[in-house]
Amino acid sequence: PEISAPGTLALEIGVEELPPHEVGRAVEQVRAGLTQGLEEAGLLTEGGEVHTYATPRRVIVVIGDIRPREPDTEQVVKGPRLAAAYDADGNPTKALLGFARGQGVDPSEVGTVTVGGGQYAGLVRPIAGRSAARVLAGLLPRIVEGLRAEKNMRWNAPGLSFARPIRWVLALLDEYEIPFEAGGLVSGRITHVHRTATISDVSIPDAGALIPALRAHGVEPAVERRRSQIVETAGALAAEVSGTIDLAAERPLVEEIVNLVEEPVAI
Repeated sequence: PEISAPGTLALEIGVEELPPHEVGRAVEQVRAGLTQGLEEAGLLTEGGEVHTYATPRRVIVVIGDIRPREPDTEQVVKGPRLAAAYDADGNPTKALLGFARGQGVDPSEVGTVTVGGGQYAGLVRPIAGRSAARVLAGLLPRIVEGLRAEKNMRWNAPGLSFARPIRWVLALLDEYEIPFEAGGLVSGRITHVHRTATISDVSIPDAGALIPALRAHGVEPAVERRRSQIVETAGALAAEVSGTIDLAAERPLVEEIVNLVEEPVAI
């Protein structure tokens, strides 16, 4: 698939319940690896916003304004030294003829290139940038396979090792799936909501629909929103009996609860 204008990328890595202290660490790994790879490929625009979401069962990065293609580049192909490429009469030597033949060009097409301060016979070839989808299809499996925690385990997925088993991968560029495989898992557009839901598998039409779809099914993917919901509802319950919540004292407990559930409640 190819996009014709800057698009939105959504990557979701679904896992069995992570230990609370691993949730933030995992999403930071994914964010750093993804942004570095996109920057190196020239696909991340300056205005492209990077949003991260994480729960015990999912790690999500959503990035806007992904460029449709890599920038075009040039490849310098170095041949024999210029002094050895032509004889005294300016005719191509065997060295130059062999280089041209190996490159599939006529000797007249060979020019002069400068490499490391020296002059050589050579070629400058334009290289068209790859599509964003092709770049991502190579980058995303490396990110999934590279996830690591303080303590890692293995399961029936060759090449994968993480705090808990990885069970699904969603990868969308606008409405297009980014196809790849990692440890036997095949990426797609299916996310999984609560296990107790009547239908737990949900198909996501495009990258921008992932977060709203999760919220519509009772999953709050944003850490800060879960924290606010817990604090506010706990404060309201305490106020009903003329009590208050000592947030300073309870902060460690709040932070643990935030990453224990996907649909937070005070009790």
